[in-house]
Amino acid sequence: METSMGVWLALLFGLFPILGWLLWWWNDLWYAPPLKFRYSGTGTRLPPGHMGFPLLGEMITFLWYFKFLHRPDEFINSKRRKYGDGEGMYRTHLFGSPSIIACFPSISKHVYQSGDVFIVKWPNVDLMGQTSLGAVHGKVHARIRNYINQCDQPH
Repeated sequence: METSMGVWLALLFGLFPILGWLLWWWNDLWYAPPLKFRYSGTGTRLPPGHMGFPLLGEMITFLWYFKFLHRPDEFINSKRRKYGDGEGMYRTHLFGSPSIIACFPSISKHVYQSGDVFIVKWPNVDLMGQTSLGAVHGKVHARIRNYINQCDQPH
């Protein structure tokens, strides 16, 4: 009886934390080394950030800020507080893909104009909703984009 209790304690305090740590860093370990190797000769480095859990990435945090708190700017501001404003770009894992969050209009412009380096891809409308930036066009798109640009200004 004591042996089985010792095994469970060993698992609880030894193996489970290691497995949790590996899960926490899995996306970073899976995506970052190939990207670092691909751009190693160009002097380009990955922006700061964390990729989150496998499959989920940082979607739970993202949805918490966007859907429950109704404060989408706080998701980005949490990245800015954690990693600083130095680069204005942060890596994350959202909607099942590695992603970059650009916080300043000048960086967004650079991303949109360098199509060979960055792949600009909007998430599925079913995930984001019919009124998301990627789903609307014309005046509504311009209004939402202006709102986002106002949120992107440094505080």
